[in-house]
Amino acid sequence: MRRLICVLSFATACGSGAHARPDAAGSASSDASSDAAGSSSDLGALMPREVAGDAHAVMATPTVVAITYDADPNRDDIEALYTQYAASPAWTMQTAEYGIGALAVGTPRHLGGTAATSDAQVRQLLTANLGGTSPAWGAPNEDTLYSVTIPVGTAFTDQTGASFCGGYHDDFMIGTVDVAYAIQLPCTLPPPVTALQSLTFALSHELVEGVTDPRFETDYAWGDVDPAHEVWAYVTDGELADMCEFASTWLWTDAPGMTYAIQRIWSNAAAHAGTDPCVGDPTAPYAQSVPDQPDATTIALFGGSVSTNATKVAIGATGSITVHVAGTGPGPFTVTAYDVATLYFDASKPLLTFTQPTGSYHVGDTVTIPVTVVAKDANLGGAGAEAFEIDTAPASGPTTYFYGLVSQ
Repeated sequence: MRRLICVLSFATACGSGAHARPDAAGSASSDASSDAAGSSSDLGALMPREVAGDAHAVMATPTVVAITYDADPNRDDIEALYTQYAASPAWTMQTAEYGIGALAVGTPRHLGGTAATSDAQVRQLLTANLGGTSPAWGAPNEDTLYSVTIPVGTAFTDQTGASFCGGYHDDFMIGTVDVAYAIQLPCTLPPPVTALQSLTFALSHELVEGVTDPRFETDYAWGDVDPAHEVWAYVTDGELADMCEFASTWLWTDAPGMTYAIQRIWSNAAAHAGTDPCVGDPTAPYAQSVPDQPDATTIALFGGSVSTNATKVAIGATGSITVHVAGTGPGPFTVTAYDVATLYFDASKPLLTFTQPTGSYHVGDTVTIPVTVVAKDANLGGAGAEAFEIDTAPASGPTTYFYGLVSQ
């Protein structure tokens, strides 16, 4: 994530791959049709894609340096995770299409004393050991991610001063070198996720994003979503690991050559093929319910304004979202719509309410979902817009999630 993943209020969603579901609103209304797109190639054309501000701004020949505290009982696992990941085919499977080469593992750095309790203290620590004429850890390198793990249970504040657990990555200047760093302080995630999986999830997430989008100070690399699907960046934060963080298939527990679990990573190639875009081992068959978004709108995102697609419904009015079930099946599927503000962002009441579809659907079906707009999402700007999620659930197997916008 650009700044934070899995802060305390998000811990259940980003850790378990399952959401806390609000109650469905109203009665059912649906419209089945057989003339919608149905094949995997059709789905591939409808899926989001990750885009790069500057694809050359990645760490093409990356090194990761694990920085841990003597009091951290997870040190051995942290260092072993990086060694395994670098040697595993999983690294190439997840990063090669984005211009990333083999991962090198640098000399681990061990720290005594009390752990840092703020982002500012981490920057001071890195400056003390990487700056000056004779730096203790050697000269800083722009192709190195300095990965700092804070012991579980430490009271830590991020750049905004907020209490934090999870992980994020950032960069800052030490002398003339733009230094990229990651911070991990694993959340305690609900079962069946183990404490070790919570740790290696955060480590792998930030490692991939730290090398594929390392330069906030100068230019984004792989850190955004194509214009038609900018709502995915709003919901997830839009980097390669973020895009798979909330998926049912978010954790890869049997990566080749690895005993540690790592996070699955978004693949443009897999998405374009109409298969599970979260690598490794994409699940097949794969299906999504993709909303029509026929209207142009502008939303606030990451401090700017972006043009994107939406379905227009006025505040206080009821309209409808039309979704097409596409992919390779097999069905039947249930299709359900959710308000993103309450699902992810802890809104006290929904901004959108839905009359949920009933029954089951197959690839090729069209589903019409009535929606009532209650209020604007202030985070998306004054023009008026609200985000929703469409879930497609087979009788058995993982649920898939697709994001869309209602706008005014």
